Amino acid sequence: MRPLKLLVITPPNARHLSLLEKLPDSTTITVGRHPDAFVAAAPEADVILNGMGVGDTLKQIWSSAPKVQWVHSLSAGLESTLFPELIESPVPMTNARGVFKRSLGEFAVSAVLYFAKDLRQAINVPIGIIQAVDDPRIVLDKVKRDCAQIIMSERSFGTL
Repeated sequence: MRPLKLLVITPPNARHLSLLEKLPDSTTITVGRHPDAFVAAAPEADVILNGMGVGDTLKQIWSSAPKVQWVHSLSAGLESTLFPELIESPVPMTNARGVFKRSLGEFAVSAVLYFAKDLRQAINVPIGIIQAVDDPRIVLDKVKRDCAQIIMSERSFGTL
């Protein structure tokens, strides 16, 4: 198999570039944010990795990369990436759909609990007072030595 030639459209200081170090040493990697960074490498490129927030660079270099066999987008949404020539080409395009689904789901659940259980009240409560099963409002009442009636809202219904 011949060495892979990869174009990476992203800022050269992007943190995710360190992951490309795992590719075989024979891989030629060209990184840039603007079309002029790909003038020499685009005609021989096999794969294009399109980063996020890089504007029209893919569209601008597309016609100068006739050997590309695969395009991958680091974002899940392709609205700003797609253009007629790419859509009409036989080159497969993949994206990051679903990559963040678990972490986004966890964030949504934590946000629901944060507001439903009024967790912002517990932020400044001394650690020794909090017990694993305590609602933050109960903890706050313990700190204040006040026993107000607390009506809990349940989030076991509906769709988030």
